[in-house]
Amino acid sequence: MSRSQYLSNRLWRPVGRMLLTVSLVLQAASLQQSLAQTTKPMVTKSWPKRVQPSWINNGLVMVGNWEPLQWIYRKNWQNWGNAMSGKQAEAIFREERNEETVIALKKMGVNLVLTSFHKGFGIANEKASMDDARAYAKLLHKHGLKVGVLVDMLLLYEELYAEFPDSKNWHRVLYDGTPDVYDNDGYRYRPFLNNPAFITYIKQVCKEAVDAGADWIHFDIVNQTPENFHPLAQQMFREWLKARYPTTDEWYFRSGLHFWDYVKVPHYSDPLSYETYDQPIMQEYLIFKSQLLADYAAEMSTYIRSLNPEIAVDWVTQGITGDNRVMLNNMDFPRVLPWIDSYWSEDADIPRYTEDGRLVSKIRSLKMGQQYNDVMFAYTGPNPAVEDRAIDTQEGDPRLLLAESMAFNRQSLGEVGDPLIYKTFPESGHRYVKFFWSNFDLLSKAPTAGDVAVLRGFTSLAFSNFAPHREVGLAEQTLIQAQIPFDMIDDHNLADLSKYRVLVLADQDSMSDEQVAAVKEYVRKGGGLVATADTARFDDWRRDRGKSGLSDVLGLDGHSEVARTTSEVQRNQFGTGRAVYLRELTPKIPVPTRSGFKAKYWAPAANAKDFVDAVRWAAGGKLRWEISSPPFVATEAYDQQEKNRYILHLVNYNFRKSPARNITVAIHMQDASNISKVTQYSPDQGAPSELKFTRTGDALTFTIPSFDVYSLIAIQK
Repeated sequence: MSRSQYLSNRLWRPVGRMLLTVSLVLQAASLQQSLAQTTKPMVTKSWPKRVQPSWINNGLVMVGNWEPLQWIYRKNWQNWGNAMSGKQAEAIFREERNEETVIALKKMGVNLVLTSFHKGFGIANEKASMDDARAYAKLLHKHGLKVGVLVDMLLLYEELYAEFPDSKNWHRVLYDGTPDVYDNDGYRYRPFLNNPAFITYIKQVCKEAVDAGADWIHFDIVNQTPENFHPLAQQMFREWLKARYPTTDEWYFRSGLHFWDYVKVPHYSDPLSYETYDQPIMQEYLIFKSQLLADYAAEMSTYIRSLNPEIAVDWVTQGITGDNRVMLNNMDFPRVLPWIDSYWSEDADIPRYTEDGRLVSKIRSLKMGQQYNDVMFAYTGPNPAVEDRAIDTQEGDPRLLLAESMAFNRQSLGEVGDPLIYKTFPESGHRYVKFFWSNFDLLSKAPTAGDVAVLRGFTSLAFSNFAPHREVGLAEQTLIQAQIPFDMIDDHNLADLSKYRVLVLADQDSMSDEQVAAVKEYVRKGGGLVATADTARFDDWRRDRGKSGLSDVLGLDGHSEVARTTSEVQRNQFGTGRAVYLRELTPKIPVPTRSGFKAKYWAPAANAKDFVDAVRWAAGGKLRWEISSPPFVATEAYDQQEKNRYILHLVNYNFRKSPARNITVAIHMQDASNISKVTQYSPDQGAPSELKFTRTGDALTFTIPSFDVYSLIAIQK
């Protein structure tokens, strides 16, 4: 089909377009008016608890091409390569969506396809793309595949303003009053997501997606920039402050101000030039803007599920990269993840092991969603549309990317390529996809089985840009490369730490009195604690306590700064528990003072042995999982209680240079005497093999002879 035929077959229907436009403009105007008549802050709304679609835990292997032809025209074919003509691009677009391709994808093991739907041009303006998605959904459903659709959070104003004149008021506003432009391309604006008129518009887009047969709605570009000076955002901030501090005395005590009415969104010309945010208005703004983003997630998710509870909601949140994501992008994962079913990390932390001893991975980003039963998507196969993200696939071997997703994800292999990937996907990749489906019973959801927790507290990480991010990153990296399975936990988990033998507080410098009391009680009753640097020195408003709020637990005397100079390691018995204080975790690769903990610094701490010994001592001398392995192997453990077995995953990040050999595993468990069989599985070997094991007291010990990239050990009771 020629370009002219394609366009002529998709002429707008003027009457329908006019009615739809008028209807949405009236709805938006009505909501704008109602907002002006109320002082109730949107962020005080409550939302029903998320109920996930029944199919989300049944395994996901995804391909996608979510760019519509209209966008390709606007970009002058850049996404397709400059050497490609328009006709070639259109031909590829059509081939991706024909029945032969769908059948081939199903045969390959793919069961979810992401396609274009809404890029930001409008609704009537994107009718052609939406019609394509509707037809594509029917074809995919015919063959038993799920369909995801793109709903982009951008305003392509050149078309959108014509269809929705009111959309001129939807964009975020920078400090100088100009629109918040995305990616410096000049013709895409970031919307103020919580603007009621924009919400009305996006709800209509989502309804169109549901009507088109979508199973999975993919929200892209949800990350925000640090500040928004839209008049409505300023009003909402003031109303939110009034709701949090409703009396003059409360507000004065918090801010030193008598009035709320003239408070503005704080402006920092260079937010990352500050080590900490100690000003109360700025602290409140950090909480406010992260809550706004979570409210948007809650409202969209709730609305979509009201249309069809079997539709999954997906956000491109990006992952943990060592930066202050609350400051930079308004992203507080514990607030957002409970509302969505899946999320993306497109960050360039491609899995690999480096010459300087760094195990670079997406493990943190993957672990982040585990307690919320969220699936994470990453690029796990060759993807020509993604430039520097193909580091590990440059030799045509995606096994490490697939192995990492298999080990740390919730029943997903990620996005393995575009819809034509079946033509070029390497044999090694096919082998891993086949292994995933053939052994899905071993991979199905189960709680993690590690007995160490690492806290990522909101106020410590949101109110500081560097030191706590560096310290908690070093703690996690050291545990990863010491093969100690651990969970990443949030503030709310402090209410119940009974699952864990050891809690790690790596420079969690800002903790409320309630949090400090919860940690004390945990240790008093027998829990283990490892704390570093300035942990609990400040309360949750960053007011200096003069010494750590956990000084008695840690056996420290005097001011925190004094305590930090007395001893490298301080051990203490508190109640029936044990606590260890380390003055700091020292980077093996020096990190500049004003730098996030980027992948180029991801090596274990220089004093890794002190830290690992501290964790083990705090646990009473032994952890549940004691694994002896080279530092290029990472592990994760699960407890499939309903199937009476433990599952241990091992991933070799140095597989290009060396297989993993003679790895010794000792598991300390009360039911060691009930273990009947230990079996090794791997897509790189033939049939599963049983491993010999020994029992000594409460310990079960076995040796894994070798594996190339990935191995799964089933420990059956």
